[in-house]
Amino acid sequence: MNVNNSFTLVILAAGLGSRFGGLKQLTPITPLNECIIDFSIYDAISNGASEVILVIRKATQLYFETHFKDKPINIPITYVYQETQSIPEQYLPTNRTKPWGTGHALIMLTKHVKTETFIMINADDFYGANAFKAANKLLPLITANTYGIVPYKLENTLSDYGTVSRGECLFKNNHLVKIIEHTQLARENQKVTTANGKQLALDTLVSMNFWLFHTSVLTYLSHYFQLFLDQHKDNQEAEFFLPEVISTLIQKKHINVISEPTNSDWFGITYAEDREVAKEKINDLKHKEIYPEQLWNVTS
Repeated sequence: MNVNNSFTLVILAAGLGSRFGGLKQLTPITPLNECIIDFSIYDAISNGASEVILVIRKATQLYFETHFKDKPINIPITYVYQETQSIPEQYLPTNRTKPWGTGHALIMLTKHVKTETFIMINADDFYGANAFKAANKLLPLITANTYGIVPYKLENTLSDYGTVSRGECLFKNNHLVKIIEHTQLARENQKVTTANGKQLALDTLVSMNFWLFHTSVLTYLSHYFQLFLDQHKDNQEAEFFLPEVISTLIQKKHINVISEPTNSDWFGITYAEDREVAKEKINDLKHKEIYPEQLWNVTS
């Protein structure tokens, strides 16, 4: 494939995995110990990625290094730490013990991203090759005030083993207007019901944290994070959510966000039972020769 757009792939991998019960970011889903993160990196390289940055907790770095040690990934992998104490000094000390959220994770990239544009995804979400192809259409259009998103149909993002949270994307002329966060989404016949009883159509477009950014977003996030800390420094439950900041920037007309939806099948590992579903779907994709039998062609 001829790919002209070079980008950095940023993978958020600092989550605690409390609902899953372990380090789900490195949970094997094939007999060759391949994880969802391997497929994301494979697809990203096929579509022009020049570097991978993993945002992790320092305590897990050895696990990631061991996982990637013998894999012939021919682009650099950089580790960046997201810790609860990684906040401006004037807000320390803090009694916070859980991660600050996705917005805070991105701030950790400051001084680390070498390309002007980067794609951001979650470590434990399978996005599919078509999602990265969709992103490639957007990459040439990303600037300091134009970002991008690859949204998914809601019906392709639900779990059979529990409720999920999703950000409903509202668009006008293919530009993102707002993201509305919904919790406890559950399928009921041909609709999806939210925690407050609202019903969403199965083809509602939602954000699965597949973003295309210019490095200008890091400046915006740093500013709004300090405002967040002024109010929530010692609140264990408050999270600095990336979509909320993006929605604010859109409303203030600082940026616009263009979109390229994908029909890719999305699946993730939120609950322990999701692992078996992931195994079946990956096995099917390999059977259809969408991926090679041995992803990295590792030689012993």
